[in-house]
Amino acid sequence: MSNSTNAQVADSQVAEDHIFGRNGIELFQGLSSAQQRTLQSLTRYKTFATGHDLLTWGERSGMVYVLVQGSVKVYVRRSDEDEVLFALLGRGEVVGDLSAIDRLPHSASVRALEKTGCLAMTAASFVSCLESIPCLNINTMSLITRRLRRVYEQAEVLATLDVNGRIAYHLVNFAQHHGRIRSLSSDNAQTSASGSRQGSQGRVVAQDIVIPLRLTQSDLALLVGASREWVNKSLCYYKRQGYISFSSPGCITVHNLPALMSHCRHVASPKSHLAPSVSVQTQRQVA
Repeated sequence: MSNSTNAQVADSQVAEDHIFGRNGIELFQGLSSAQQRTLQSLTRYKTFATGHDLLTWGERSGMVYVLVQGSVKVYVRRSDEDEVLFALLGRGEVVGDLSAIDRLPHSASVRALEKTGCLAMTAASFVSCLESIPCLNINTMSLITRRLRRVYEQAEVLATLDVNGRIAYHLVNFAQHHGRIRSLSSDNAQTSASGSRQGSQGRVVAQDIVIPLRLTQSDLALLVGASREWVNKSLCYYKRQGYISFSSPGCITVHNLPALMSHCRHVASPKSHLAPSVSVQTQRQVA
């Protein structure tokens, strides 16, 4: 076998592990090898450029997309100036599934905030797999249930928290469900199961969590129901406190997750879906 062929096989294996492996996409966790092969035969990898709509409100695309990399926003635009933003989503999230299940038009549009890679599947194939693969059915219900809980939480956030609290809530949410731990080399720190960093003497040290979503201030303003100016003031406040930093435009790193949680404690409680201090996805490390 040639070197180029070996490289292709290796790249293919890495891609499969990235999607179906232990730290792969949540939707595909627990599937047997045969079930994985079935899904692989029914899906294709598709890339969307920044600003391209994956789904359009009021239309029937007949497609379901599983986000593998990049980020999208879920929104409805009633006019050129009037946009309602429902969510910012990243790796592991699924869009188009509700329309596939209830056969109604899409209830919102989904737009790529950056170059975004997805696994694409027809709605008919998706429903067929739900009927024949119980584990996929359970995983799908789990994702939809989490979305519903998030809707209830966001309603409480808007009703009970000020702008600082709303921003903190969403940063905590993004960090726990999409965040990636930044590797630290000092003090031989290791990551514990809870996501904290412990040195060679067992001392807990700082834990940085990179949020790999394109978080513009305009989108955050729509998400929390405040002006862009208020969002800017809130982010600058958290930056001065050392809770967050900006590594590049739209990229936020969280340095003190407990401190952010204290600003939305009664909403982002340990009993909510934000419970783990660092989620399964968060435990993936980045250099």
